[in-house]
Amino acid sequence: MLTRIALILIVIQCACAPAAYVDSAVTLYVQRWNRLYPNDQADYVEIIFGALERPNVGWCGPSGVTLDRSFWEKSSDLGREALVFHELGHCVLGLGHDIKDIVVNGQMIHRSLMYPSTFGETWMYVANRDYYLNQLRR
Repeated sequence: MLTRIALILIVIQCACAPAAYVDSAVTLYVQRWNRLYPNDQADYVEIIFGALERPNVGWCGPSGVTLDRSFWEKSSDLGREALVFHELGHCVLGLGHDIKDIVVNGQMIHRSLMYPSTFGETWMYVANRDYYLNQLRR
């Protein structure tokens, strides 16, 4: 009986993977994501800074997310959020790029935060943040 209990505990421990490494500069944005999307937690996605081919400033690959540090350091809070959320859209939600535009409140905007180029520093994300955050939930 004790052997069965020990075996069950080992299986349970193995099934619960430890949280992945997230660079401390990015932790706030992962916590923000986890609050907004509690059913799609990002705790198991590694997020690091590394070299990327231009024009990429973020990349979701097999080992997790890589971010460009020079872009990060020049970005505002919402620019960083848009970048991290875009990459987590790939890595956590399995979303691809969306190149379509739509009209919202008389303005032509990208339909999704999953647009292939970053736009977090522009009025588009700032003025339509709630729309983009809700759109990721679809």
